[in-house]
Amino acid sequence: TATPQISDTRMLLFYVVLASIGTTALGLDCTPPTDEDCAGIVDSDQLHPWPCNCHRYWQCVEGKMTGKDCVPISLVFDPLAEVCVYEHQAPPGICVDSPPTTTPGPTTRPPPTTTEKPTTTPKPTTTARPTTATPRNCWACPTCTCDNPPSMDNFFLPYPGDCHKYYECIYEGTDSECPWSSVGYTCDDWVFNPNQASCVSPEISDIE
Repeated sequence: TATPQISDTRMLLFYVVLASIGTTALGLDCTPPTDEDCAGIVDSDQLHPWPCNCHRYWQCVEGKMTGKDCVPISLVFDPLAEVCVYEHQAPPGICVDSPPTTTPGPTTRPPPTTTEKPTTTPKPTTTARPTTATPRNCWACPTCTCDNPPSMDNFFLPYPGDCHKYYECIYEGTDSECPWSSVGYTCDDWVFNPNQASCVSPEISDIE
């Protein structure tokens, strides 16, 4: 079973990030982690949530990605505390197993009809303008950025303007367009406490 690993150094580093920066997830990436995610990391005590499976987590061991299940499997991995807990103890919105899907309705084809084509004068040809690719949005919201980030990922920061939300800074060194990006989450009726990096009951929080 995963146990919390929160050192004074990491907490201090987290506060530095909070000082320098100032959802329902906007999109889910269910790509499983690989050994490439542990490139350059020999061993790490940091535990990461498994994409789209709240009962599983992973960490880097001897430079290799190692996946583990919560024991028992009914427990939920809490990425804020890096420990497996009962589902009612985890922050709301943590256990999202798969991205939403929609089932298309049945389609019907109209009976084929034949219409005599009118004669038309051909239009003059024009040269199409070159298309430009729209840059990808790397942030959960316009101000949910990760400026001056530390040399590690997975930091949870308050969502600007909404105390019930927070976002996570994620580093992906192989992504040339968005090496740093953010994903938003929601605490539902709870509020996000940046001092604890977790969702807490509004009855015990002084966050407004």
